[in-house]
Amino acid sequence: MVAHVRLIAAVVVAGWLGAPARGAAAAPPAAQAAGEVVKLGRGVVEFASPGWAVMKATEASVLYHSGESMISLALLPAETKLTEGYGAAVVKILRENAQRNGVEIVVGPRIETDGRFAVVIMKQSQVRGRATEQWSYYRAVGPRVVTASCNAPAGDAAEVARVRELAANVLLSAGTQGKAGALPGGGGGVVKSPAGTRPAEVVKAPAVPPREAQTAVLTKVKLQVTPPAGWTGMVTDVESGAVATYRDAADRERVIVVSVAAAPADPRARAALFDKMAAQDRAALKLEGAVTVRAPAAAAGPAKLARKVRGVFDYRGGRVAFESRQVVVGATVVSVGSLAPAAAMEEVSGLADGVAVSVEGIGGK
Repeated sequence: MVAHVRLIAAVVVAGWLGAPARGAAAAPPAAQAAGEVVKLGRGVVEFASPGWAVMKATEASVLYHSGESMISLALLPAETKLTEGYGAAVVKILRENAQRNGVEIVVGPRIETDGRFAVVIMKQSQVRGRATEQWSYYRAVGPRVVTASCNAPAGDAAEVARVRELAANVLLSAGTQGKAGALPGGGGGVVKSPAGTRPAEVVKAPAVPPREAQTAVLTKVKLQVTPPAGWTGMVTDVESGAVATYRDAADRERVIVVSVAAAPADPRARAALFDKMAAQDRAALKLEGAVTVRAPAAAAGPAKLARKVRGVFDYRGGRVAFESRQVVVGATVVSVGSLAPAAAMEEVSGLADGVAVSVEGIGGK
């Protein structure tokens, strides 16, 4: 296990540093269409490509990049088993690799909880002055273990959430020969393999519905939150900060973000926190450069909400509605931000209100 964990860590770190990893042939980027099925290990495992440029590839792994973000998929050696203590062993080796490569660890590495995967590990680090957030997911596919790792700029919460969601979906699409699933939205076409690697065989992925997000249990703040039906999402169990990002599977421009913070007892401090969390919601929804049509102002909402604001902006050639609402549950303030095309404003507003209202103690307590 030690050998293969060191190899995977080396591939990811090499991607951060912009240098080829040992055992992987450097190659010019090759285009892949999202949803095309790529085979690893001579067809032992297949997965749906994220549609990003291929940076490096071997028979058992492939590293993709898009801007500053990266996703890697790897088929681990046949003897690999997801036994108890596997995650802890990976964490230990990641720490050792960070020290060896001069990587400054900011957060973690630590084990996270996601019921869809056997092991999930998160860390934030600094490499040559660049702050990155990395998530690694592990799951069994037939008798083999497959891992997906992704990293994105740590200061861009929306980009981290987007890349995490894509990496998770890519790994969830993995199947044994002829049984790969599809990414939300499907896809197909021709994969061009990097020079020096075996040609990747391509088939069109069968259309399957995206995996619907379920009620998220946030053990650190002892709360649970329920997303809208038909939406997909990513959840992080932390005591403070962003905990969930949800997207409408039928329209990826409709987004809901959820964050948490300790509730101050002083009313003025609490009001200031509401303002701060609304600003964080806007930043998480990546509205930089948007032109204000109507500045955020108080808006009507369910009685359970402590506050709700709505603003309208011209953004990327269209008009969008941004909202942020806060609800206090026990000792925690929960902020739910939403973004939608103006035409869908009322519908998404109601769905996001529903997410805020759904927040309660674990088990309904």
